[in-house]
Amino acid sequence: MLIAKYTGAVFLEVGPNMIWKAGYGMMGRWRFDQWPGMPVMPDQAQKLARQYLDTQGLLLDLADPEPFYGYYTLHTLRQGEIEGMISVNGYSGEVWCHTWHGPFIRM
Repeated sequence: MLIAKYTGAVFLEVGPNMIWKAGYGMMGRWRFDQWPGMPVMPDQAQKLARQYLDTQGLLLDLADPEPFYGYYTLHTLRQGEIEGMISVNGYSGEVWCHTWHGPFIRM
């Protein structure tokens, strides 16, 4: 979920949350316990995210991958603080860098 800075409006983030979500939403109508396991494992997702950051020249660290329905999301870190997010498709290994977020405030 994102919150508009000036209006306070709350809305779903466009991206993996809507496109890659395998449990429900655009990717399908399956419950998590019915969906086949993701072939991309968490350590592979971490490596793919690292490769993406390196090829883009982004000097950021990565937090551990958090699994979602059909993808993983990792926080990007600068000096141990959350800088942004990057997601990795759990089936194809495609990487999606969340570039439109403003400064991270809190979880």
